[in-house]
Amino acid sequence: MSIITQGNGNLVQLIWLVLHYFMLYLLFRLGLCFLISH
Repeated sequence: MSIITQGNGNLVQLIWLVLHYFMLYLLFRLGLCFLISH
């Protein structure tokens, strides 16, 4: 039972990490497009 919970916790951490990197990537792309267009 504890192993399953620990696995789910690691999965949640991984998902949050991916989401944060994806948001940073989107912000970087938006900033880059803004700099190029202006």
